[in-house]
Amino acid sequence: MTQVTTQGAEELITLKSGDLAEEAKFRANMTSLRDSLVSGNTYADLISGGSDHIHLNLNPLFAGSLNLRDLLPQFTGYSNGSQMMSGTMGHGLGNDATLGGILPDYTQDTWSRGADSLQPCGPVTVPTATINVQDGSVNDWNGISPSPLIFTDVTGDAEGNNGLDISKVYLAQDGTNLYIRMDMAGTIPQSGYEQLGYVLNLKKLSEKTYLVIDRSMLRIVHGARQNGRPQ
Repeated sequence: MTQVTTQGAEELITLKSGDLAEEAKFRANMTSLRDSLVSGNTYADLISGGSDHIHLNLNPLFAGSLNLRDLLPQFTGYSNGSQMMSGTMGHGLGNDATLGGILPDYTQDTWSRGADSLQPCGPVTVPTATINVQDGSVNDWNGISPSPLIFTDVTGDAEGNNGLDISKVYLAQDGTNLYIRMDMAGTIPQSGYEQLGYVLNLKKLSEKTYLVIDRSMLRIVHGARQNGRPQ
């Protein structure tokens, strides 16, 4: 409804500036989606936001060739709440990030950047080694077998501060101590943060050891405490 009825009267629908452009975009997206379904083998080119494009192909769903369960990621299966494992979207399809072609441009990194819960977690094997944590050197981590590198995380998702962005996680143990090393994508900030913490949970489940990183941060902003969540 684009025509004003009575000047100054209460209207059922009020169009704001830009509404007609948004309506035209919606209609164009629906037309693209319809055409992709009619052709049966192409994706729809949908416009999101200002000029971002999302390629969506719903043909695999309508063809009945996909099981919706297969599109889900793998879960840790903890009794106190499961967490999705990074890098496992489309797990039933062999970790196919495109979900069987529904989102042809998607990768596992795309999902990790877009979903905060898709962080490094999953089954790990912790090698045996003793690490000198007093000298500040990482040389002790070299030459360990199996590799102490447990996870490599997607970077660039720490809200503008690469110093809070985990890039790699290493673990080792010697029967007495558990050694943890976390590499960041940038320099860790030395000011502006009262407390920055990462809680690493190791849990045993079905003869496998699972690691989940729970991130918490207490930040000083203009003298007031605010909770935040680094990536």
